[in-house]
Amino acid sequence: MSVKSANSMYWKTREARQHEMNLKESAQHDKMLEQIYKTMQASIQRDIDAFYGRYAAKEGISLAEAKKRADKLDIESYAAKAKRYVATHNMSKRANEEMRLYNLTMKVNRLELLKANIGMQLVDGFSDIDEFMGDKLNERTTDELKRQAGILGNSVHNSEAMAASIVGASFHNATYSQRVWAHQEQLKYELHKLLTRGLMQGINPRKLAGELSKMFGVSLRNASRLMRTEMARVQTEAQFQSYKRNGFEWYQFHTLGSKACEICRALDEKIFKVDDMLVSENAPPMHPNCRCSTSASMGPEGRSSGNSDVSEGETIMHGTIDPSNKDSVMFLLDAAERKYSTKDTEWDFTITSDGKMWESRGGIGGVNLNGIKSDRKGAYSYHNHLDSETNYSFSEDDVAGFIANKEAYMRASDSTYSYEMRRRSDTVDMSWDEVYHRHRELFRVESYKESVNNTDFDIDVDGYDYVMRLLSRELKFDYERKIK
Repeated sequence: MSVKSANSMYWKTREARQHEMNLKESAQHDKMLEQIYKTMQASIQRDIDAFYGRYAAKEGISLAEAKKRADKLDIESYAAKAKRYVATHNMSKRANEEMRLYNLTMKVNRLELLKANIGMQLVDGFSDIDEFMGDKLNERTTDELKRQAGILGNSVHNSEAMAASIVGASFHNATYSQRVWAHQEQLKYELHKLLTRGLMQGINPRKLAGELSKMFGVSLRNASRLMRTEMARVQTEAQFQSYKRNGFEWYQFHTLGSKACEICRALDEKIFKVDDMLVSENAPPMHPNCRCSTSASMGPEGRSSGNSDVSEGETIMHGTIDPSNKDSVMFLLDAAERKYSTKDTEWDFTITSDGKMWESRGGIGGVNLNGIKSDRKGAYSYHNHLDSETNYSFSEDDVAGFIANKEAYMRASDSTYSYEMRRRSDTVDMSWDEVYHRHRELFRVESYKESVNNTDFDIDVDGYDYVMRLLSRELKFDYERKIK
């Protein structure tokens, strides 16, 4: 597997783990919504049963009977219930506006009173749905902002305020809350039609209960679908904000799970510009119930931002990341290897312990790192070796700088090999000159001795690798050379 495909697989696996967590969370959300709907349906069914129990004759209730003026006691009972709802529920502005629709006069008829009671139950239930969705969408957005900050290596400030802005944003000309209340209006309309039809046709209340159950089932499925779709939307928007804030120009689309549709499968692993990121076109949700995701990318060719203008001999700083997040550090080094390994001059990409990212452009014979202004102690770096100049391992300059500067990790590569050094807690401290000359001495003596004693030993290809193995044991650091 190539470095590029391995890196893509890493991020897809990581997003798949998050996807599994999201699925478990979604199942909990569905249970909560179902409970709200069950409570709402049971309350409405009790109102209908009470209506029939109070006014029904043997042959049922006629429309004329239902339209007789309601009793004063019934209206007062309703008013007390409405007052209690407002006092005991933390209702939103929209919910309070809905409640004002049910301020009844003493001239109201029985059917209008029943519809008002049902409407009040709907406001109560949908107020709970609105609040529940808002809370969970804010949680998902805040968590995703923090997760992306951890992945991309940067802190996030005012995540709660940013989350509130994302959650409250309009999507296809409506906010999540507006859609919740639109569902309430639709269910109320269907219920009113059912009641009127039931009275006109003399439908048995047990049959009405079955119709009511079907109606609530449809509305529950709509609410669950809305919640899953909005969850995907806020997660994508949080990712977009994170990519922009951390300077990423590209992102990659990931289908997750085995049930991805044809629309999403056609986009799987494709890379797009962050500035062109658009929900339902090249970013999740592509459709209702979409559960795909994205990850930051260094671009189709492993391109990072803003480094095409680096001149030979120049070092520039590309911002900062969290250096303690080693996943992010290694992700950036992988991207640097993809980008630089085929260049015709030598390049170096270093992340210093203060989180600054430094890019240096050299020439054919090497790269000057004097432009790195931060302390290189604890640094992680990658640089390329040109095939015309390579020793198929680290040079004496490389290892001398690694040891003397107390760097944490160094990687280099040519077209054949990738090799790395990693500091240990017991790594020996030595000066640059001491390491440099020790490397040269080992090559001059030990590598040549090995070439004489071992006919399979090619000193041009394996000489420096042999020295590095000896030196790593002597100075106690980890070293490895791998075929690409």
